[in-house]
Amino acid sequence: MALRDDQLKWNRRYREAEGRHERPEPHWLAQRWRHLWAGGAMLDAACGLGRGIAGAQGQFDPIYAVDLSEVAIRRARGLWRDTPNLHWVVGDVAALAWPREVFGLICAFGFTDLRFFSRAPEMLRSGGMFLSEGFSSRQLEVKPHLNTDWIVQPEEMRSIFSGGRVLECTETGGPPYRVAFAAVMP
Repeated sequence: MALRDDQLKWNRRYREAEGRHERPEPHWLAQRWRHLWAGGAMLDAACGLGRGIAGAQGQFDPIYAVDLSEVAIRRARGLWRDTPNLHWVVGDVAALAWPREVFGLICAFGFTDLRFFSRAPEMLRSGGMFLSEGFSSRQLEVKPHLNTDWIVQPEEMRSIFSGGRVLECTETGGPPYRVAFAAVMP
């Protein structure tokens, strides 16, 4: 799917859910590993309504929330208007230039882009954490037409973060089949 088509799809989904948006709950990976957070700047990649932000306000400063959907960003801005130092960006998080060794946390929930993931270790500062949850190849059993760019293998994640300490790399046993991953940089 072309980037523009992806943007239109997500804009349509957020418009269709108008009026049903509320602040999302913190992701279970964030809840599990928050005791190891080192603070600093944070990046919520493909943020949607801010699931990565949930539970992180007050822990990270500044927070960058990036999503391809301008509709999602507009809605999320309203949900998180009381969160200071939150910077919203409409765009492709993988195409943006990010500084090296600056983030204390990068999260990508429901988003997989191996180009972006491969850059994440250099974007994290010492003690910085990467959290992600995305489709595993087993999801093709349920959705055979799923875009294979949205799939990640546990081995790929371990390889990308081989310079760090992998805290979690698990695959769900049932649909939707997902890979949950957490790593911290030395």
